[in-house]
Amino acid sequence: MQELKIGEKIYALRKEKGVTQEKLAEFLNVSTPAVSKWETNQTFPDIGLLPEIASYFDVTIDYLMDFAPSIPREDVMDIYRKLADAFSKDPFDKVFDQLKKYLKKYHNSYFLHLQMGNLLINHLDRVDPARVPEINAFAEGIFKRVMNATANPKLKHEATYSLAYCYLVSGKADEIIDLLKDAVDTMLPPEIMMAHAYQIKGNAREAKAILQGYVFQCLVGMLNACPTLAFLNLDAPEKAIRWFQWVEKTIEVFEFSRINAFGEGQMHLAYAKACVMTGRTDEALDQLDYFAGVVSDPANYPIVFKMSEMFDSIEGLYEKLDLGKGAHRSDKTIRESCLAAVTQDPAFAPLADNARYQDIVARIASK
Repeated sequence: MQELKIGEKIYALRKEKGVTQEKLAEFLNVSTPAVSKWETNQTFPDIGLLPEIASYFDVTIDYLMDFAPSIPREDVMDIYRKLADAFSKDPFDKVFDQLKKYLKKYHNSYFLHLQMGNLLINHLDRVDPARVPEINAFAEGIFKRVMNATANPKLKHEATYSLAYCYLVSGKADEIIDLLKDAVDTMLPPEIMMAHAYQIKGNAREAKAILQGYVFQCLVGMLNACPTLAFLNLDAPEKAIRWFQWVEKTIEVFEFSRINAFGEGQMHLAYAKACVMTGRTDEALDQLDYFAGVVSDPANYPIVFKMSEMFDSIEGLYEKLDLGKGAHRSDKTIRESCLAAVTQDPAFAPLADNARYQDIVARIASK
């Protein structure tokens, strides 16, 4: 039989709401020691009090009783894909209402809540700009709840990172620093030690898979970090462009485009933007031309992570990803976002009358 955790729920909800035992006791017309005994699982609240307690904390009685319909991980990701596809063709509020119904139905499925929050932040570009703060705050609340309620360290870690992204969208720099300052120890990557352990056990296959996955993640990290470093050095244009040149050479050596063409394409898009901002029009157009080639190449659809000759053992890494090899947004949404990135970013406005730029835009739009 499942152990009742009403006391733990009341304690967590009371802390989340920021009320004292005395205040809750006063509202329920019971003694403070009674509330204390509930929270330490010495006694349970009278059944007649459950509706009042649930109403006070704006939850369901099922939540207090720690009951919720279970939902397998695979079903959660099916819901994610279905809603992601709907975001590409249906009005935002229609899909948003569906999402909120899933949150309510599976109130205790923290994995589902995490993925619904991720779904929202992955589709903020589908929202009316005036409503972005509202939707971002809604997602922020989801991630905070997952962090505070789950006992799963992986979910807590992922929710922390997603919450940091919400803070980034809303410009809360201090909150990001406070949230992440102790989150990662980059000097002690566990993958290295794990690979050695599997090698000792004679399992070279697993050791290779772990290390390939680690190198791949390092490349992804570099693809994210180097463009940012470049833009931070725009006051020294030569240095800024060198950051792009270095990362371009590195990912070319590792044949990254064979694994994640759109990931490399985004780097070239950022490179183009930096070139425009530093007065390198021809270089900017070369980079945009590369980006357009990625977007317009039918071989790159459906958008999935692949393997290559050197990265031939990273299937296990993909299996650990919630969406497996798939992208976090539908192909249609990604194509539309790529077009918007080239045509709506003010940085590319100086190219508007350039015939080559117009041809690049037409190539992307035609797909």
